[in-house]
This record gives sequence, structure tokens and C-alpha cells, in this order.
Amino acid sequence: MTQELRRHFHEELNDLELEVIKMGMASQAIFEDSIRSIVNNDSSLCGRVIAADDEVDKYYLDVE
Repeated sequence: MTQELRRHFHEELNDLELEVIKMGMASQAIFEDSIRSIVNNDSSLCGRVIAADDEVDKYYLDVE
């Protein structure tokens, strides 16, 4: 029983780690796009950055 609980805990921990990594990667991409939109004065890209924030919010809620 203890081994099974430990295995399940580690599986859940690995899943959480993957979600946090995905959230970080999505955040980094949004950050880079936001800088690019400012430097290039690209309002279209800025709009996509704002819309993409929902993806990061979803990761946050899933992790929480």
C-alpha cells in the first residue's frame, strides 16, 4: 500500500512539473511577443499577446 501511494505521489508530482514547465514556456513566448509588438509597434501582435494570456491563466488554474 505504501509503495502504491508513493508511486502515485511521484506520478502526480511529475504531471505537475510538466504543467509548470508548459506554463513557463507559454509565458516566455508571450513575453517575447509582447516585447516584439512594442519594438515593432505591431498592434496586431499585441492583440494576439492579450488573447494568449488566457492560455497562461488556464495553466495557472490547472496547477493551483
